[in-house]
Amino acid sequence: MDRELLKPVDFQITDEELHKVLTEIDADLRASSDQAFGRELRGCSAFCGRFKLQMAFHDPLAVRIYDWFTRQYGDRLKSDLAFGKTVVEIRQDLYALRVLRIYGRGMIFCDPSLPSVPPGGVSINEPFKARLFEQIDGLTPEFIRSFTTAECNNTLDAYARGFLGLSRMLDVEGAPFSKEALDDLLQSASHLVSRNPNFGFSRWSSLQAAEKVLKSYIVQNGGALEKIHKLAGLEKAASAIGLPKLPPNLLADIQCSADVRYAAHTVTKADALKAHYAVLDLSAIIAPLLKPQSGWVSDMNVGSYKIGGVESAIKVLLVVRGKRTN
Repeated sequence: MDRELLKPVDFQITDEELHKVLTEIDADLRASSDQAFGRELRGCSAFCGRFKLQMAFHDPLAVRIYDWFTRQYGDRLKSDLAFGKTVVEIRQDLYALRVLRIYGRGMIFCDPSLPSVPPGGVSINEPFKARLFEQIDGLTPEFIRSFTTAECNNTLDAYARGFLGLSRMLDVEGAPFSKEALDDLLQSASHLVSRNPNFGFSRWSSLQAAEKVLKSYIVQNGGALEKIHKLAGLEKAASAIGLPKLPPNLLADIQCSADVRYAAHTVTKADALKAHYAVLDLSAIIAPLLKPQSGWVSDMNVGSYKIGGVESAIKVLLVVRGKRTN
């Protein structure tokens, strides 16, 4: 599938003209919704629609638009506009991991030896850079400094899985059961990291999310909808109408009985986390096959970088979120 990264736009507009246009757009936004937070994103989207533009969020023109809305609304714009949260296990403890909402191309790094912005001597050339430690709830500076290479790479793996699963599910908001599936998916993470974690509820939420994702595919492709909790049966029905073969054991890692809702102690932390990860993988596979699509495409590649000419053993994630070209 062809993808097109968003390049800087070639669109000239003075500050006075921009103010006039954004004032009109802002009036429309005020009339359509009382919600202030996120208005800069909706305003930028409306501006792009008016002038038939496509912009990455870090484009200089987009930054001018965001600045205009920030001057108008200040702290009222603030909200957590992440794709959602997943979970990472570090030294047997579970931590909530926030998945950034980005557009365009960027690099996610997780190296305790690097500051929040990589220095010029590090050979990383991406428009957007994010240090992953800042997206993990509850880490102290001292703990971050003690991260091993294996822990850094494991955290990046968890982020990659969360980014693809959550962003792709949000891209099919209009598909049958998609909102409910996403709610279950987020709950499966929430139950893992709450003050009093409930691994049974987490695994049940993962099962419910997986059911709805498979049923969405079945309904959209003309299959008969059955009210069952057996993922193998749903996979068989979906495969009969075109679903590609799923990775081995993926659904087995999610499948559980309804009893887990009443006997949470029978579910281990490891099994609940495995189910959460598996349903993220399932969502990343099936969501691109559902309709309607938002038009955005999320992808992820693994890269490397050098410090002082020496390649680091810690990998980086090269994130791509661009517009579909066909």
